[in-house]
Amino acid sequence: LWLSTTDHVVGLEDGQFAGTRAVVDVGKHGFPREWKRQYAESRVLRDLLRPCKPTGSPRPVPGPTVEQAAWLKERGVTPLQMQSFENAVAVARKAGLPIVRGWAVYDLLNMNPGEGYMLERHWWNRAANGEWVDFTPRRGTAWEDGAAPCVLLVEVAGSEAPRMEPAVMTQEQADLAECM
Repeated sequence: LWLSTTDHVVGLEDGQFAGTRAVVDVGKHGFPREWKRQYAESRVLRDLLRPCKPTGSPRPVPGPTVEQAAWLKERGVTPLQMQSFENAVAVARKAGLPIVRGWAVYDLLNMNPGEGYMLERHWWNRAANGEWVDFTPRRGTAWEDGAAPCVLLVEVAGSEAPRMEPAVMTQEQADLAECM
């Protein structure tokens, strides 16, 4: 399942934008700077998250530890980049960890903190101890060695299942993948 145009929302001081062009046009993004303060104070971030109906506060979730990655490999799961839906389903099926549905929150790094954010629909898993575990590899990182950066995740009520997209990536999806 490839991400589609409805799987991203961008929030700026002058409003919200959805779709691939909005994501491609905003430029570099990453883990939200000063995220705790911005979550409490940024009107842009609050307005962007409000329609999603978060069930709690966002949590920074690191990539899996070396032990978690080895445990998953033993169960025959090889997570793929940009495939959080399929990865979470495979982990649930083969390793028994429940799926958590929500959004990844990214800061638009070409703007001042608090001025622009992007949400990406994202699924991950919940470990037996309640800890969130995201096995989806981050682009350009070697998550197998535990060096993956954190991603800020927020669980939402009733996050819809992904739509079936074409088996062959479209040019629009390729453009999106390139900027992610």
